[in-house]
Amino acid sequence: MLSAARRFWVLCHLYLGLGIGGVFALLSLTGSMLVFYIEIDHWLTPELRIEMPADRQSASLQDMVNALHKAHPQRQYSWRLEIPQQASAALIARYYRAEETAHLDFAPLISAVNPYTLEVVSNRFWGQYPMTWLLDLHYTFLLGADGTTLVAIAGLLCMLSMLTGIVLWWPSADRWRKSLSWRWRRGFARQIYDLHVLPGIYGFLFLSVLIVTGVILARPDWFTPMLEKTGTLYQVPTVRSSLAAGQQRISADVALAAAQAVFPGANVRWLHTPDDDEGVYFLRFEQAAEPGRRFPVSRVWVNQYSGDVLASYDPLSAGFADTFMAWQHPLHNGEAFGLFGRLLVTLSGLLPALLLATGIVRWRQKRKVSREKTKTVSGF
Repeated sequence: MLSAARRFWVLCHLYLGLGIGGVFALLSLTGSMLVFYIEIDHWLTPELRIEMPADRQSASLQDMVNALHKAHPQRQYSWRLEIPQQASAALIARYYRAEETAHLDFAPLISAVNPYTLEVVSNRFWGQYPMTWLLDLHYTFLLGADGTTLVAIAGLLCMLSMLTGIVLWWPSADRWRKSLSWRWRRGFARQIYDLHVLPGIYGFLFLSVLIVTGVILARPDWFTPMLEKTGTLYQVPTVRSSLAAGQQRISADVALAAAQAVFPGANVRWLHTPDDDEGVYFLRFEQAAEPGRRFPVSRVWVNQYSGDVLASYDPLSAGFADTFMAWQHPLHNGEAFGLFGRLLVTLSGLLPALLLATGIVRWRQKRKVSREKTKTVSGF
């Protein structure tokens, strides 16, 4: 006979698992695929795989910007360039003010430029091809900006479900070693139980990190008031370019050179062209000690006419609050620990589907035993 307390935790775990388990599995499986989002997108989209000519060097950044303007003369605002990191990669450019998708919360035009021929080889809108659709599903349940709140709430319920499982599993002091040992016992019911419990216990730490970082990324505003008690969070400066008589806009390459002087040796990852006549060049660099690789937070703002550095931000000298926030995305997708971390996150994302499947089988087994006992007591 179960004690009242244990029966309470059993019911909590059961109903949370049945109610949120499918969502947990969905978020985790989509997250596993998104860890290798860029690689999968290149595999699905052959035109993004570029052949490097033996006798040609990559064009300048400004040449690639010019190619975008030539292909899209009506798009006069800022382009956000993701700088190729491999010789076989295209330059990916985002245009956030596309009229075709202005009615959507987030659906920029994504163009790809061959850095050798300057041909625009691909034009796609965010959400209209597999990997971005998958990212929207993972981040917003395809519900736009409002969906992030539902994702965060779902994450908190998933965490609660896991905690109830830990409470039910928690062994007495003399049974810790046995409870943590992996074994393949005889009998289907025992095997299902072990497949449900042991992966959940071993994966608890990794899944907890993924859930917590996911909730913070979905709704950072829930956590910033607490973080600001430890120190002021960095505020992005408002900077504008001032035009002197006779000055022309400098090239993207000159702006890069000016910004590179702030972080010598750092790897440039993103460059935003100016949005208008008072806009600035905005660049993001990856320093070796940063946890983020694709979206690092070393930033520089450059006057589009004079090439003067107007502002910069070095995360390596930031306080606790900013450092904490800078780690969330790299922890969530595993890139903070290189390929090993990404593979670990991918494998961890498979666990909730296993827990859901074994949990349902275990529940059905117990229901079957309960019905048979009822029949026996009733005399059938």
